[in-house]
Amino acid sequence: MSDNWYFYHQQEAKSSWTLALASERAQINKTLKPELNTVLDVNTSMDEAMSLEEKSKVKYRGDMYFDFDCEDKEEVIANFKEFLLNLVAMGLDLDTLLEKDPEDWSSKGELGAFLD
Repeated sequence: MSDNWYFYHQQEAKSSWTLALASERAQINKTLKPELNTVLDVNTSMDEAMSLEEKSKVKYRGDMYFDFDCEDKEEVIANFKEFLLNLVAMGLDLDTLLEKDPEDWSSKGELGAFLD
């Protein structure tokens, strides 16, 4: 694995994903205006042929991100509520988050213990 960080983008939702250097994300977004970008960067090119061991060594970086893909908003709401209940069951006090602007949440602070 290299010292570089990468992201993927798609020009159109159904097109193939294109690998690019994360350091070039802003320029690619400005010039190519891809329809979709990956949120997290990776330290290697991802390949379907990668073994489970290779995949386990991939490093990710980026802002905390949770994605709830569902067919309709009611399903998303139900999944999000279940997600929150799981965090509460693990000991997260939601008041520590609700008292702050989400911009101030920290993976090293309030949510850190739940992400390891």
